[in-house]
Amino acid sequence: MSNEEEKPVEALARLKSFLEDQIDELEEKLAEYKEFIKAIDLFLVKTSLKTADQLTKPGEAVTVRELKDNAGNVLGKLEVSENRIVFTPSSNIKISVKSPSLQSFFIPKVLEKYRVEDENSVKKKSLDAKSSFNYKIEEEDSNVKRILVENYREQPRLREIERALRWTVIKAIS
Repeated sequence: MSNEEEKPVEALARLKSFLEDQIDELEEKLAEYKEFIKAIDLFLVKTSLKTADQLTKPGEAVTVRELKDNAGNVLGKLEVSENRIVFTPSSNIKISVKSPSLQSFFIPKVLEKYRVEDENSVKKKSLDAKSSFNYKIEEEDSNVKRILVENYREQPRLREIERALRWTVIKAIS
C-alpha cells in the first residue's frame, strides 16, 4: 500500500477507535442514568404510591380471587371492587413490561381502548372526567409489579379485562 493509501486507512482506524471510546462512555452514562432512575422509582414507590389496600375506599367491598391458567396454576391475585381492579402477579411469575402480549395486545387493545372510549365520552360531556377509565402498570426490575385499573364501571368490561389479562399473562410467561 502506498503512503497516500495508508492515510485514509489510518484516519478511519482512528475514527473507529474514537467512536468506540465514545460508545463506551455513553454506555457508562446510560448505566449510571438507569441507576438514578431506579433510585428515584424506589423513592417514589416508598413515598407516594398507595398500596392496593389504600386504593379501596373504606367500606368498599373487595372480592379477591386467583387468576389461574388452564392447568390450575395460579398466575396472580385479582382484587376487584365496584370500580377498581388490582392485579398482582404471583411471586413466581415474572411478566416483562416489554412482553409482546402486554405491549401489543393488553395495553393497546384493551386498556387503551377503554381509556379512549371514556375520553371521548368525557369530551362529549356524557361522562364525568372523575369517572373515566384509567390504568397504571407498576413495574419493578422491568417486570410488572401490579396493574391498577380504575373506573371499569361495567361488568362486560370487567370480564373482558380479566379474560385478556389471563391470556396476556399466559403468553408472557410461556
